[in-house]
Amino acid sequence: VEPPIVKEPKAIPLFEDFESSVSSVIFDQQDMGGKSGISDNPRFTGNPSSKVYRYEKSQNPSSNISFTAPDYKFDLSKQNKIKVKVFIPSENDFGTEWGKESWSTSAKLMPRLVIKLYDSSLNEPWNSSTELTKDVTSDQLDKWVDLVYDFSDVAANTDYNKIVIQFGQEGHYGTGIFYFDDFTFSE
Repeated sequence: VEPPIVKEPKAIPLFEDFESSVSSVIFDQQDMGGKSGISDNPRFTGNPSSKVYRYEKSQNPSSNISFTAPDYKFDLSKQNKIKVKVFIPSENDFGTEWGKESWSTSAKLMPRLVIKLYDSSLNEPWNSSTELTKDVTSDQLDKWVDLVYDFSDVAANTDYNKIVIQFGQEGHYGTGIFYFDDFTFSE
């Protein structure tokens, strides 16, 4: 019997600006809409990049994208900040009460980005995850906004190896389009 492979914590900076033909950070899609992926920048004011990531939230209540470290755990004692530029269009329907799951606190699409840290070795990683939420205000819609997620409060945790990115609020059946760029996971 082979002993289990132990994934050691490492501080490996991640950066993705979607400008290269080869991505440096590969995001896996889960139940995303068909328009998700690298696309043209919808607004150059506040972000001169040509390419960004278009995130289409589908009707699936757990629609998200994620990055999983292939052979290591995150060393949050050295690397615990995620920075990202977001653009949330005002054309999204933030007023309708969509259907929702029984566990969900809201049936509305929200101008929100939640970033979660998971231990992907668990069958139900959401039960021991850490998540941080940032809302975009109505005066920030249709503009590029810089968001910072500081996971230093869980710096002692050496179990996480997956970053989950979830726009619009989970748990409901509403759809929406969101954009992000300049994803950074560093000190």
